[in-house]
Amino acid sequence: METMSRIFSAVVLSLLNLLSVAIGFVCYKLSGSTTQLAVQGPVALLSGLAFATTWIVVIRRRLGAEGNDSGQSVVWLAFPFAAMMFSIAHFAVTGYLTSLTNITAVWGVQIAQNFFGLVLADLFVHPSSSGPRHRNGLSS
Repeated sequence: METMSRIFSAVVLSLLNLLSVAIGFVCYKLSGSTTQLAVQGPVALLSGLAFATTWIVVIRRRLGAEGNDSGQSVVWLAFPFAAMMFSIAHFAVTGYLTSLTNITAVWGVQIAQNFFGLVLADLFVHPSSSGPRHRNGLSS
């Protein structure tokens, strides 16, 4: 059952990552800017970081903060799910498959959102004056 819970959590995290990219795209379109990356990038990163951190905190509290990996397996599982979901969504919207460049861009956004989300989640799950705690329970 724990495996299915981790897979479900990875799918949700992937959807949140892709939602942040879509929010960034909408902001770019609404801004009328000529440089997509200048608007979409920061909006996607900040909104996705908030989504990822919140979801990782939920995962850790549900699976137990002192679990085997405290959400790291969920973050790693989110990469292939995001690639699959992005490819399907891109095909549904445009009628053709996306390029590997777009998938690697999504992965780049995921790296920033999810791995910084893990660090920030440490601050929420293990609040202490000595900083985040690691898997072995020791402070850094």
